[in-house]
Amino acid sequence: MKISRIESGPRTSGRTAKRARTTDMREITPVEGAAAQNELDTRADTICCGINWKLLSTTGQQCNVNGFHESFDSIPDVPVATAATAYTTSDGTTYILIVNEALYFGTSLDHSLINPNQIRHYGIPVSDDPYDSGRPFGIDHSEHSYLLPLLDPQSTLSLEYQLIMS
Repeated sequence: MKISRIESGPRTSGRTAKRARTTDMREITPVEGAAAQNELDTRADTICCGINWKLLSTTGQQCNVNGFHESFDSIPDVPVATAATAYTTSDGTTYILIVNEALYFGTSLDHSLINPNQIRHYGIPVSDDPYDSGRPFGIDHSEHSYLLPLLDPQSTLSLEYQLIMS
């Protein structure tokens, strides 16, 4: 079981960022045809594009990304970008998905994280409750008459506990 949270720091821009981004881009260049999971994750505060996304453009901004524990080192200068990936249906139709203002990790992240609340904020319905029998499980892009199905529904449940002091 993986439990974690990704949190991006303040976005910065400027001459230093351009130099850092150019150096970092060599290390995160995608592998053509790479396939990976796109996990719905409400603990990531923005979409994180991994190995299965192609960088289309950057905003000129970057941020430091922190993990779920303060003792972990942050990942510096992660570019804020527009990126694309493809989804092919069982009948062979391929859809190109494009996201804006995402954190682009490229090959340094072997999967991608998609915050469903961010998708909802832009008016695209997401049904991520596997127990809701009234809606199909997936991302409903009805504007284009298609539902992107979600696979292997999993959930992380938690309760708040406190330490018992004697």
